[in-house]
Amino acid sequence: MNPGQALRSLLVPWLLVTAVVVGGCTDEEVQVSILPASATVSAGDSFLFTTEVKGADDPSVTWSVPAGDAAGTITDAGLYTAPMTAGTYEVKATSVADPTRSATATVTVLPPTSVAVTVTPGPVSVRRDGRQTFSATVTGTEDRRVTWRVQEGAAGGTINSDGTYSAPASAGTFHVEATSVADPRAKGSVTVTVTTTGVASVTLAPINPTVVSGQFLPFSGVVYGVQYTTPIQWSVVEPQGGGITSGGLYLAPLREGLFHITAAARGDTGKRAQTLVDVQQPTGISVWIAPRSPSVPPGGQQSFTASVSGTPNQGVTWSVRETGGGTITDGGIYTAPQLTGTGASYTIVATSTADPTKRAEIAVQVTSQLAFSVAINPSTITLRPGASTVFSASVSADAGNVGYTPTLIWRVLESGGGTINASGNYTAPSTPGIYHVAAEASTASQPSKLNDTFATVKVE
Repeated sequence: MNPGQALRSLLVPWLLVTAVVVGGCTDEEVQVSILPASATVSAGDSFLFTTEVKGADDPSVTWSVPAGDAAGTITDAGLYTAPMTAGTYEVKATSVADPTRSATATVTVLPPTSVAVTVTPGPVSVRRDGRQTFSATVTGTEDRRVTWRVQEGAAGGTINSDGTYSAPASAGTFHVEATSVADPRAKGSVTVTVTTTGVASVTLAPINPTVVSGQFLPFSGVVYGVQYTTPIQWSVVEPQGGGITSGGLYLAPLREGLFHITAAARGDTGKRAQTLVDVQQPTGISVWIAPRSPSVPPGGQQSFTASVSGTPNQGVTWSVRETGGGTITDGGIYTAPQLTGTGASYTIVATSTADPTKRAEIAVQVTSQLAFSVAINPSTITLRPGASTVFSASVSADAGNVGYTPTLIWRVLESGGGTINASGNYTAPSTPGIYHVAAEASTASQPSKLNDTFATVKVE
């Protein structure tokens, strides 16, 4: 064997071994994936992307937005923040182990939403197994509907489509959320603390009603979490948003708008519920009567008020349908008949003078089991701005059942509707409009037992 052949015989096995060793150490091709591969966000909102890197011991990536800051920004952790301009953009993730390997994801940026949702009241505390009414105000769209949910699921309680929340049996901190139907990107939420102590919470009904301007609409409310009956204190939040009696009868204003009604536990206005009333213009003549379903002692008196929408003529003709069912004046003051026994029911009718085919009816119970009824005089009056007048009111009661003297309180139902003192001396506001002066009677021993009526004041 010559020297060249000897060298080849030594090198060939070494080269084969080297080739095998090097081939066994060849790296797998690096692959980068972005999760998800596409996303949709609102202008200005953020979205978190993640990555999956295969074929490398180092799974880290560098993030970038190829089109620059005008297409949004992204952090080292993959948190993308969309620009304020709608469009379709890309984000890129590049492998640190092999910068030649990368992946891109598509981001669809929607126009900024003008819809906003606000939930009231909040934050609130609710006793376990108690209830609380929430209201959602939606702005930026004519569609004011929302869907409700408890973020924590059934463990955090339940909430119905009207916004009435029922607390779970266990204490904890939970969150009630309202989502706009028109734009599900718009949400509002409140924190609910469910406790084992006797905190008060409030529900009311109806929720988010739509009414016609000038309509009378009765609300009801309940205070939960207390050992005794707690009266509701009612109020209208917005000036010129109408008025509401102590008994919860809402008097819609003659103008369109969205107005909030608040029901609070009397003596603790921090415990409250709220709803939104949508007041719309009428499409025809309608008539309403207040108060609703009153009771009057035999021979007693009760004032009734009518509201007519859809016509400038607010006049009505009053009548009692049943013969022998009592009498009623042109001003709406009803005098019950003198009855014996268990009593009877009669029908009060208010007929529009503008269109006699339009009328409203209510039933009045004449019974000796009543505490009291209230009549106010005059029931309707027209005044000049700033003028004054004196109202009087009488309380009718069945002496055999009452046993106590009700206290009469005067107040103006609408904010900015004038002033009245404890003697019934009323001064009209400087702004023309229709306002209501209420006479509300209740007792110290039974504050939740009340009867209220009101007079209509037209300022022009």
